[in-house]
Amino acid sequence: MFKLDIVPTKTFHTKYGKTKLNRNGYSEISTRKEGNNGKMWHRLIWEEFYGPLPKDTHIHHIDGNPNNNCIWNLEPMSASEHLKMHNSGNIRRRQNNTGYYRVSKCLNGHCNQGFIYSYQYFEDGKRKAIRRINLNDLEDAVKEKGLLWSKLEDMG
Repeated sequence: MFKLDIVPTKTFHTKYGKTKLNRNGYSEISTRKEGNNGKMWHRLIWEEFYGPLPKDTHIHHIDGNPNNNCIWNLEPMSASEHLKMHNSGNIRRRQNNTGYYRVSKCLNGHCNQGFIYSYQYFEDGKRKAIRRINLNDLEDAVKEKGLLWSKLEDMG
């Protein structure tokens, strides 16, 4: 697994064309190569893996870093859900806070402990989650499904 964390200074060449950082810190294609001018680099990466997205769908960077365009750090969501997440200040509730790959500790009022562990992944282009109240049970369920279970520090 690799992490794509490239921050272009002025321009950066990709297979989609040159990129430049826009005013929000995201990489945007700045050449007319293959009609990609003005498109966001992370959206093109997602579409290459999973196919076209509706125009009202945003691509969210799970770790909050707009320069980490690794496919595993990208997730589609409706524009309204994405904007609500960023504007409400609840963005941090979705970030990894456990030290395990793709695992978050989420608030949950239905559990006695007040939180639940959630492993998020994609299957057939759709976001899915495995949730358990115990981290060891979550690990077993993730491995049983054949998904990657790893500490972030072991991933390099």
